[in-house]
Amino acid sequence: MSNTSLNNPELSNATRRSTVENLSNVKDSVAELVHGEKERVQNVWARGKEKALASEKRLEHYVSENPVKSVMIAVGTGVALGWILGRKR
Repeated sequence: MSNTSLNNPELSNATRRSTVENLSNVKDSVAELVHGEKERVQNVWARGKEKALASEKRLEHYVSENPVKSVMIAVGTGVALGWILGRKR
């Protein structure tokens, strides 16, 4: 700030008002951005939840239609994971 603006109260007040207005505009812009992002995240979450529930239903249906095959897949997966994880020790 120059000496002229420090000695001129009207200019100093105008600068303060301008700064306050700019800060208010920034605050409003940030609030709009946050609101938009919140909505976007909620939509993504809702879609993810729907997909997870649909996958759960498909899995339950598959297991009920193929119980022996499902158990064998689970046992095989457990043995494979046990072998992989046990090997590292």
